[in-house]
Amino acid sequence: MYKNKLIDGTKVVPFLAITTLILLSGCGLKKNDNDDVVQYNPETATTVNEIVVNTEAATEAATEAATEAATEAPTEAATEAATEAPASGEGEYWFDSPRGARFYVPAGFKNTSTEDTAIKYVHSFYNESLDASIVVIDTMMSSMPTDFDGAYESDKSANVDVEQASLDYDVKQDDMYAISGVYPSGSLYYIKAKQVGDRYVSIKFEYPSSNKDSCNPIVESFTKNFEYE
Repeated sequence: MYKNKLIDGTKVVPFLAITTLILLSGCGLKKNDNDDVVQYNPETATTVNEIVVNTEAATEAATEAATEAATEAPTEAATEAATEAPASGEGEYWFDSPRGARFYVPAGFKNTSTEDTAIKYVHSFYNESLDASIVVIDTMMSSMPTDFDGAYESDKSANVDVEQASLDYDVKQDDMYAISGVYPSGSLYYIKAKQVGDRYVSIKFEYPSSNKDSCNPIVESFTKNFEYE
């Protein structure tokens, strides 16, 4: 039906053939094989608080609704109502660190301890059903044994050299770094730290790889809604 035609001695390729070639050329997509690791992509994220969670569960239709709900910021009404920990002490409220950080405690996470040394605050939360922990450090840089670059190297060494964990993701900027990997036990870890003026603020998540489908959206939501000052 379609034949090449000559116009002024030039062969014209039919429109259908060109369209087919264009469509076929767009099929060379590559899949990221590292599905377990929470990753931050500074090239595509609009702020340093945004991360991308590369998991098969997050892309399946069966979990899409749950993921959207988990990553959605708390509504204004919920924010006003949830300024104190509920009687059970298990999540869904805003937590204000005396040093300035503010974050929304996820459902099911209980504040297990708070270290208070006037210049350094360490807030720990744990979800028993998920065996997942969150640790937030909000301190003055003057209380650190090293500068921000040294803290980055120290975190890598503590996890990779001492704990023998893998280092599957590693991003360093002037005032932010993020690392993640897997411990020999199979637990995943994700650490994100930021220098805010004369303060050092870090977030660490740890949870079993078997619970990544439930925990990865929590990590995304927590970091996205985290207020450093």
